[in-house]
Amino acid sequence: MTPGNSQPPSSFWRDRPVFVTGATGLVGASMVRQLLDAGADVVALVRDWVPRSELVTSGLLERIRVVRGDVRSQSTMERALGEYEIVTVFHLAAQTIVGVANRNPVSTLDTNIRGTWALLEACRRTPTVHQIVTASSDKAYGEQEVLPYKEACRAGTRTTSASRARTCSRRCTRRATDCRCA
Repeated sequence: MTPGNSQPPSSFWRDRPVFVTGATGLVGASMVRQLLDAGADVVALVRDWVPRSELVTSGLLERIRVVRGDVRSQSTMERALGEYEIVTVFHLAAQTIVGVANRNPVSTLDTNIRGTWALLEACRRTPTVHQIVTASSDKAYGEQEVLPYKEACRAGTRTTSASRARTCSRRCTRRATDCRCA
């Protein structure tokens, strides 16, 4: 499942119990498709029914098992991981819409941070889980003059919703976006 790899899938994924959060999103649906093509046994966390999502419109939903719930619920995560004897977890669930994040940063941080925390803790407590893959966003790098991003790029603060809610830690109490201290 390496991007650009045209070789047939290895037996690594065949019948492997895999849990995907964020499966109704663009990246999540693509991940589900690739995992199914590789022969994995896919279980997806679905919070909201999204009829126009790729997961639904492509028919992928009928080929997987679905756990209804919220990534912030550690008990739901533990139940799903244990009940389906999950070995590999792909964590793609997040509130990613910048406009929504800017209007409601607390809810965004709650979903993105507490959700990740709850899932990671559930994974830690589930002995069958051996691999965890988490995703981030290019928004973490902020505005960069040189593209494409590289691992060595410094994380940015201009466009991330989290930074908009932060205050300047140097000399003032203004919001970070309004600070003139730098």
